[in-house]
Formats: sequence, C-alpha cells, structure tokens
Amino acid sequence: GHRRERLIDTRSEMLRRKLRFPFYLIDPQRRRRHIGNWINPVFARELRSRMLGQGTNFIRAFYAVLIFSLLVTIYSVFHTGAEIVDSVRVVVIASQVILIGLLAPPLASAAVSRERELNTLDLLRLTHIGPWRLVLGKWYYAMLVSLCILVAALPMWLALFELQRIPPQLLAHAIYVILASLVCGTVVGLFASSLVKRTGAATGIAYLLALAILFGTLLPIFLSSTLSVAVQARLLSLNPIVAAVHSVSLGLFRNLLDAT
Repeated sequence: GHRRERLIDTRSEMLRRKLRFPFYLIDPQRRRRHIGNWINPVFARELRSRMLGQGTNFIRAFYAVLIFSLLVTIYSVFHTGAEIVDSVRVVVIASQVILIGLLAPPLASAAVSRERELNTLDLLRLTHIGPWRLVLGKWYYAMLVSLCILVAALPMWLALFELQRIPPQLLAHAIYVILASLVCGTVVGLFASSLVKRTGAATGIAYLLALAILFGTLLPIFLSSTLSVAVQARLLSLNPIVAAVHSVSLGLFRNLLDAT
C-alpha cells in the first residue's frame, strides 16, 4: 500500500534535509503553516492546486517569453539605426500585448466554470467566502501568473531602456498600457467563465472576445475606404495594440487617433 511520509516541523531536521542530497528547495515533507487571515483563501487554494501542482505549462510559457526577449535583445545590440530602433519598439510592445491577449483570458476562464464542473461551487457558497472574495481570489491568481510570465521579458525592456534610449515617459506609458491590457484580458476571462458551465466553452468564449478586441477593432485599417474617419478613430482607440504602439512610436496612427 501507499506509505504516508511523516511531516517535519523542527528546524534541525529541515536544515539537515536541505543540506543533504537531493537538496530540497521546497521540501515536500515540511509541515505547511496555516494561511494568514489577510490572505484570500481562494487565491491560496489556486496557488497550491493549480500553479504548484500543474506548473509545466507555466514553465514552458516562461521560457518561451524569455527566449523571445533574449532574441530581441541580441537584435537590439547589433542594430542601432533610428528606423531599426523604432521598429524594435513596435515589435516589443505589440508582442507583449498580443501575448497578454492569448495568455490572460484562458487563465481566468476556469474561475467559475471549473467549480461547476467539480461540483464545488455550492460547497463554496455554504462557507463564509462571499461572491466578491471568490471572484477576486480567482482574479488575483490569473494576474499573478500573467505577471510572473511577463517578468521573463525584462531583458528586452532593459535593452530598450539602456541601449535604444527610450524616454522614461514613453516606457512608463507602455507599461501602463500593458497592465491595462492585462486587467482587461483577465476580466474578459472571468466574464466568459460566468456565462457557461464548461471550462472548454468558457475558454472558447474568452478567446473569441479577446480576439475581437485585439484584431476586430483593427478592421478600420483594411476598410478605410468604406468607413468614415470618425468611425475609424473610435474603433482604433479601443484597440490595445494600437494604444501600445502609439505610446512608443508617436508617428504611427497619429492622423486617425487625432480625430478623436
């Protein structure tokens, strides 16, 4: 049968296990403390059951973003022309917003639908956890995982700031747009999760809404001959990619955005 390992809580035993092979960074036998009253219990549960228990996809996404950021950094080191600098800025900021649009909605789309699939939503409603605390705990988890993956892009941002001499105000504006896009993407995922009972359907709806926001509002670029300038400006002003690109390259979309 399965033999249950004993839990340890003494400092000497924990130190001995850390210094002995296999050198545990996170000791599986260490007794866990109770979460504090200031921590959202739903957020703590999501971290323990999803991020720590199913971290393979998280690690893959982190390494993919890190490799992309390193490639952009290497390209920035060897190319310093004015036009190249502007194009690198556009690629960096646009890639970050598109990454958020593809990453944040599925992270939040399982917030409510997953509880319905596991038949645990009614049990949660019987506890002292209110609906706002439940949704906020799910939202905190989606935001934390997305921010951790975006940390892998730090080499790319440091290259832009140090090597390409991007002005600090433009950098702050770009980060603001990225964070706003992250909030929008996670809220879209939460909204889709509240509509249906299946996580797969919720993820599909979240992707459809995210793609409509990311690429549907870019239609004025291709339908410029059929839409008025005012309508084009209003649709493009809703697009996070356009807002991000415009924040680091003021020349792009200036004519259309000035119409608002």
